[in-house]
Amino acid sequence: MSQNIKGWTYRIFADDLDAASFGAFAPLVEIWRAKAGAGRYPDWRDFDIIEDFPAWWGRLSLAEIIDDPFDIEFALWGTTITDWWGIDYTRKKMSEVYHNRQANWEKYEGPYFKTLAGAGGIGIISGDLRVLERGHVVVQGIDLPLSRGGRVSHVLSGYRLAGDGDHPVSGVKPVWQL
Repeated sequence: MSQNIKGWTYRIFADDLDAASFGAFAPLVEIWRAKAGAGRYPDWRDFDIIEDFPAWWGRLSLAEIIDDPFDIEFALWGTTITDWWGIDYTRKKMSEVYHNRQANWEKYEGPYFKTLAGAGGIGIISGDLRVLERGHVVVQGIDLPLSRGGRVSHVLSGYRLAGDGDHPVSGVKPVWQL
């Protein structure tokens, strides 16, 4: 498995991969696909956060894709993941977050989100939060593209604590990894 210097993995899988392959994230993939309708990806407006995600409350984020220059800005950062990270990223751009300003954004998160926004797919990330002095917290996340006007406009993400032996998408080769 590919890994960067901070201990994180970034992988993108085909968006038609069986939902069960995503382990604990399978219910999110199923909801996401059910909302897609005739398009490749659903629009954020297709979801009802209260009705669609009760098991994920507090563990979701919604990031808007910003072009020129490329960036993402979090419109929503759940309360549980705020506790895990120790930071509320709501209304913050990824490139401006202090611990991501240079190396992480330019080498890792930027190319990952740019690939997800351009080529699509389902992203799986994992790593510990040592950069935030929370190395004891190990998380896994799934990133699901959302579209508006025929392009990826947002990314809906769900997070969970890692460590229970469930490794989403083991044994399947990603279409992109870093």
